[in-house]
Amino acid sequence: MSKLFACAAFCIAIPLSGGVAAAELSEAQLAAICGQRASCTQAAVHDAGTAADGAPRLVAEIGLALADRPKDAPEEGCRSDRGFDGGSEVWIVNGNSPPVRLLALCNDGYGASGVGEDEIEIEDNRLTHTQHGGSAWRWQTATTWRLEPPTRIETLDCSYHTLSPGSGTLTQADLWNLRLRSFGFDNRDPAAADEIGCPESAPASPLARPAPGLLAALVLPGFGAGDDPRQMRQVPTGAALADCALAISTDGANGFLVHGRPSTGEAAEMRVAVDSGSSLVVQVFDPLARASRFATSWVHQPHVELWRIPQSGDSFVGYSNPKSVEQIGIDLDGKPWPGINAGKLPEVERWTTRDEKGREVIVMRIAWAEEDALASGIAAVYSQAEQGRQARLVATTGIERNRPLFLPPARRFDRDCGLENGLWRVRPLPQVGAAGQP
Repeated sequence: MSKLFACAAFCIAIPLSGGVAAAELSEAQLAAICGQRASCTQAAVHDAGTAADGAPRLVAEIGLALADRPKDAPEEGCRSDRGFDGGSEVWIVNGNSPPVRLLALCNDGYGASGVGEDEIEIEDNRLTHTQHGGSAWRWQTATTWRLEPPTRIETLDCSYHTLSPGSGTLTQADLWNLRLRSFGFDNRDPAAADEIGCPESAPASPLARPAPGLLAALVLPGFGAGDDPRQMRQVPTGAALADCALAISTDGANGFLVHGRPSTGEAAEMRVAVDSGSSLVVQVFDPLARASRFATSWVHQPHVELWRIPQSGDSFVGYSNPKSVEQIGIDLDGKPWPGINAGKLPEVERWTTRDEKGREVIVMRIAWAEEDALASGIAAVYSQAEQGRQARLVATTGIERNRPLFLPPARRFDRDCGLENGLWRVRPLPQVGAAGQP
């Protein structure tokens, strides 16, 4: 692995695995990269394995002078160790294929505190770009790319307040496997009470408490391509959720089983997709549902539960205040029921259809009147009943003493979806083209 650090633009560190940045671009490759930019220079070239055509795969760092700064750069230019210049670019050369620009970097301080940094790690057919910035609220993003073909496959985002212990959250987006997880400190645990920053890495453990003082939750995903994180694809009425959704099940294979024993052979499955800042779609398959649909209380009927932090809630994003966190239930007929601290109930649109396995499923779109109702924190639970009694609960977060442990906000995946034969399916991962854009 090679590692490049950007103190202000780029600082080159000693390669971690003993390799050296001794590769060179050909004159034709450098000309293809620089075009008409007179100040464009080759700063460093790193080996990144062997391309599919058998030729070397290269990662090239390109430096630019002030005259060639990006159009949206500050007038004084981009910060670097030499003062201000035109910024840096990272290009990929996969063997004899044309060069592809992966990154165009211009450090303007990345926030009011002016603490911005970039860091790049290079492995065989992998590159991870980490960027730091912010003010009192600090942030860090790490994006991992597969280099051939150039495709973004994972992001890791951190956000925390420099004066608020326990405020940090870390969110991992696995774009390849369509899985979003969020991690935060349990500020009720002495092991985490004084932590400033974010968890150092995303634990592999599937538990709601993956480590001392740490909490984990699955994030309810929205889907949609583009640069606007608020823009999500709306699930068409009548569609079945296929792979463009989060799935949890009562057999314990997916999600957190927070009550009862795992089902053995007749598992229920719930899929969830967020399709706006204030609405989500849930899909339920439950082979045991008919026998308990008419229990006297909605609690003992098969039902969906949603836990939410209202925007008026006195809480950091993700951390549920027991005095304000809101619970609602929705039975399989689509009727909402007030739970703990329930405010105005959402509207529910219901339909039935068949999924990709031919199973009959119930689908409901749940919409709040409150704008950005899912922005402070949201979790979903499915309650499977047996013989008119609540048998087991599977959730996207841990639940203890009838309160959720950690409620990350809904978040958009940078994956697009589309309707195929009545099924809401994910589109292929976008690749980066020669112009540096998907």
